[in-house]
Amino acid sequence: MSNDQAREEAARLRAALWRHRYLYYAKAQPEITDAAYDQLEQQLMALEKQHPELITPDSPTQRVGYPVTTDLPQQRHSVPMLSLENAYSEQELIEWERRLRRVSGLGISDPLAYSAEHKIDGVSVSVIYEGGVLVRAISR
Repeated sequence: MSNDQAREEAARLRAALWRHRYLYYAKAQPEITDAAYDQLEQQLMALEKQHPELITPDSPTQRVGYPVTTDLPQQRHSVPMLSLENAYSEQELIEWERRLRRVSGLGISDPLAYSAEHKIDGVSVSVIYEGGVLVRAISR
């Protein structure tokens, strides 16, 4: 793929991803499955990995979610709510564990415990209790 083709493909993927985020987050009317969306996002990530000069600050690979609505009061999170990563193969899971061990300083033979849960897209909330009483629930 030429540089011009890569630039055009990256622009096409960014536009498609932002459109699908708008439909999902702002309109609650998704047109594609989460898996199809993830596939588009992975295509863009692979293209940006091959051509780092194509990474833009507004790329969906550099942002989480969709710009918030102004209909609701704004609240800053005390701890950032980050996005979860997906793994679609055993190899991706192995690579994730390698990154985890490297970042945490664990060696290859150090014990590591796992907890796994189903990921439910679109369901994220930070809940804060004080003295056993719910005082705040905010989303990303």
